[in-house]
Amino acid sequence: MKRYDTFWLRIGACFLDGLIFGILNWLQETFQNEYTPHWITIVWSLVHSLGPIAYSVLMHARFGQTLGKMAMGVVVLDISETKIVNLRQSCLRDIGLIIPELIGIIYWLANSIFKFGGDPSQIFLGVFGLTSLIWMLLEVTTMLTNSKRRAFHDWIAGSVVVRKDD
Repeated sequence: MKRYDTFWLRIGACFLDGLIFGILNWLQETFQNEYTPHWITIVWSLVHSLGPIAYSVLMHARFGQTLGKMAMGVVVLDISETKIVNLRQSCLRDIGLIIPELIGIIYWLANSIFKFGGDPSQIFLGVFGLTSLIWMLLEVTTMLTNSKRRAFHDWIAGSVVVRKDD
C-alpha cells in the first residue's frame, strides 16, 4: 500500500532532522575548549545529549511529526490510525535512544566527578556503538518485513508512520 510506503521518506526526514542537530555539534566544537568553565561544559553536554531526544519526543507528541517528517510528508499515528501518538507512545518510540543516552550521561557525570582514570570511555563508546548497530539492524529488518512498514520502535509504541496526503 502506498500509504505505508515511507521507508525512503523516513530516511530523508532523519537526514533533515540530523542537519538541525549538526548545528549543535558545530557549536559545541567551535565554542567548547580547555578554557571553558567546567560547569558550562556539563550543562552544554546535557543539552547536547538530551536536545535531540526532547525534540523528537515532544514534536511527535504534539504534532505527530518532526520538522524532517513535516518536510517529507509523513506523520506518526497511533496504531488505530485515527490520532497522533501521545507522550507515552512518543517516549516509547525513542526508548532505543533514551536508555543508552541516560546511561551515557550517568557514566559521564560519574567520571567527571570521580575521575575513574585512564580512558574507560573508549570501552563505553565501543559497547554503545555495537548496541546502536544492532538496534539499527533490528529497526530496518522489522520495517522491511511487514506490510505497514512498522519499525521495531513502532511495535513497542503501538504506532505507525503513514504518508500525510493519504
